[in-house]
Amino acid sequence: MKHRPSHTLFFTLTWYAFTMAIGILAAQAHVTGGGEAVPQFEVTPGNIAIFLAVFLGFTSALVAYRRVAHISLGVFLVVALFAGTQFIASSWVAVPWDVAAGMGVVLLRWALPIVAIHNFAISVGIAGVSALMGLSLTPLSAAVLLALLSVYDIIAVYRTKHMVVMANRMMQSGAVFG
Repeated sequence: MKHRPSHTLFFTLTWYAFTMAIGILAAQAHVTGGGEAVPQFEVTPGNIAIFLAVFLGFTSALVAYRRVAHISLGVFLVVALFAGTQFIASSWVAVPWDVAAGMGVVLLRWALPIVAIHNFAISVGIAGVSALMGLSLTPLSAAVLLALLSVYDIIAVYRTKHMVVMANRMMQSGAVFG
């Protein structure tokens, strides 16, 4: 079945709305007492240095080593899906069930490699990780993080051009996030 552009837009907006809705509902449930309180991330020179060291080290390893990229991107996808789903589920269910939900989504994603299941798993994972980050970042720390990532993006796209290599490695590893 061939999709017309209007159908593609509709499906994309539907997944986007679904992701935003469950992320917002989960964050609201955590704020109003449905889930555990989320600690705030503070912007300190030490935290910024740790973030930059880990981020640049991970990025360098992905660009330099094909095998490392294949394994680490797969692990990163599993961790993101599990953690995001677990955070979403923890908004409404008790401890053993939220972990089971996280494991269930990860296993479902690998057991049934269907586009709709992949989209669902990615949506839930992104919503959970985004809700957690939104609750743990102060406005100042979010602004600093966005500024640092903006500088990184400019360098990665226009100077070193290693984003193309990273995108290719992500596709080759099968850990496509979108």
